[in-house]
Amino acid sequence: MLRRNLIPIYCALLAVVLLPIGLFFVAQHYQANLQIGLALQLALGAVVGLLLPSLMLTWLMIGLTALGTAMLLFGYVVIPIPAKLLLLAAFPLMASLAAVIRRDLLQYRRLAATQAEIERYLQHRDPVVTLRTTALAQAVYERSRELLQTGVFYVPWM
Repeated sequence: MLRRNLIPIYCALLAVVLLPIGLFFVAQHYQANLQIGLALQLALGAVVGLLLPSLMLTWLMIGLTALGTAMLLFGYVVIPIPAKLLLLAAFPLMASLAAVIRRDLLQYRRLAATQAEIERYLQHRDPVVTLRTTALAQAVYERSRELLQTGVFYVPWM
């Protein structure tokens, strides 16, 4: 796999490392209960993002965000609004980043497994015109010419 194709994987891994650090840096100004809840949401987001299929993950994020919004913003919970927004954003962000990493790593693993097949195909075929390479085309041409000259090559429709 080309190095430029690995850049999104590196960016996602960097974001997965920096997101909890940044969120905990912001959450250090709040109570310990909020920090524990944030840690649990980040851990749950990472696990769910790595294990669930993307469609189930999407609906889970939509449902939990709607439920969390209803409880935190519309309910009577005495927490500052920035802390509420922090709690609402932690799970979906972490789950999305974990799902991106899972998808990219699976794609990389699939490409790495078929690398030998891809190289063998590119040795025998020209990827631009999807025809045989010059050496193989020349060999086929020579063999066809020999068969035509000897008369062994018979085409019934001609």
